[in-house]
Amino acid sequence: MQTDSVIPYLFLPVSIKCKPYFFKKFDPEFEFGIEFSIILEKKEWQASFFLITNQVLTDENHIYYKQLVNFITEPRLIRTLSKKKVFIQNRGFISSDFSTGEGVIFSVEKIEKDFTLEAYIVFEARFFELMYEIFDVEEKNLEKLEKKIYYLLSTPADDFSEYILKLPDNKIQLILNHILHKKIASVDMLASYIRNLGKDGERLVENLSSRVKAELKEKIKSGRIFSTYRWAEEVSYIINRNLLIASRELEISLPFFERMEFIRKSYEIAILRKEIAQKPLVSWLIEFDLEKLNKLLSSVPRNTLARALTFLNQKEIEQIFSKVMSKNGIKLLLEDVLYSFNQSEEERFYALLKTMRSVKEIYYTPVVEKLDFQETVERYLSSPETLDLIVNEIGFAKVIFSLKGLREEYLEKILTGTLKKIFEDFTKNKIIIKEHFDSRIRDYRKEFLKILLILRDEGKV
Repeated sequence: MQTDSVIPYLFLPVSIKCKPYFFKKFDPEFEFGIEFSIILEKKEWQASFFLITNQVLTDENHIYYKQLVNFITEPRLIRTLSKKKVFIQNRGFISSDFSTGEGVIFSVEKIEKDFTLEAYIVFEARFFELMYEIFDVEEKNLEKLEKKIYYLLSTPADDFSEYILKLPDNKIQLILNHILHKKIASVDMLASYIRNLGKDGERLVENLSSRVKAELKEKIKSGRIFSTYRWAEEVSYIINRNLLIASRELEISLPFFERMEFIRKSYEIAILRKEIAQKPLVSWLIEFDLEKLNKLLSSVPRNTLARALTFLNQKEIEQIFSKVMSKNGIKLLLEDVLYSFNQSEEERFYALLKTMRSVKEIYYTPVVEKLDFQETVERYLSSPETLDLIVNEIGFAKVIFSLKGLREEYLEKILTGTLKKIFEDFTKNKIIIKEHFDSRIRDYRKEFLKILLILRDEGKV
């Protein structure tokens, strides 16, 4: 199992810190313990996990434990991700002769002003067998399970529009303006999407600019948009995905999705830890020449870079950036780095993740020039889930254009669901993707290959 794991956060509040380690036999002395059962559809699919602690229940902490149990037994997150009928039951107190045999344990800690929780959450071995079943993971190992969960966390839920509509007006305006400005959604598509929402769509209309609102209303009124079930499904796929990506880029927290986003980031940091253990940021930067270092400085915000450089020592920073900075420039950079140690470890790791992304984009730019597109994608892209992750990174339009002309047998393997329908309608000229052209396919394919190689480096492929 990897050093960090997102599994506990499927059940515990994100405010609780978890640290994992293996155990073979676990039989501690404790004062308080609760057993929970996770059940899939029928009683025969059932497994247990446990919350145990040395803390005695008192009037001061009893209310917190009650709230914690209520949180753990709320199955909404797992149901949303798996789209299955999952139940979590509180089986009550467990006796002091507790022993699960083999399994995995996480130490749990929550520190507040007037309350500290120190406990363990314990998953028995059978629990993971049930999780493989819930999330349809055929190759039964924890790495595959967490990759599948990450993929599901990266994909909009079926009722995603409901979460957008719960945002305040100023946040809705920001998101809509963002996707229109970046031209990742056309007014035609937005008109169809809003029409499909019925009365709820009026809220989105009122948060558009006067010009776009007038254009959209005119399209709906004149009947210049069409709405079949298939087109409604395609538009929902495109707009919901763009809205989710826009909310992340703008760092707008969506109701309920805050928890999902935390788990997704936790997974990214977990695999980043594993990645930098093999090749840290300093190893990438030492290979960079003057041109690449200048590109890095222009593409990464100063505060993000400073936080990322907290994972290097002073000598390494001076050695690398002396190529492009004066002594005074390096002195100012080192001051920024020193100040960045005031940030939380999570914030510094997320800055490192963003910086590593930029480093790899710069590194792979000349590499993809020499690669054959079809040969490379057939080697490294073998599932619809991976293709979906690429859509999240570069947008559906560039992906659709990039796949144009590839072997039918291969396309059958990686195209499924709504994206397959969009591709079929696009190749049959039933839909036209504005602002994108065949003449740019070569450029789109370079972006496609670049992100594919980066995802592979990050262990997501």
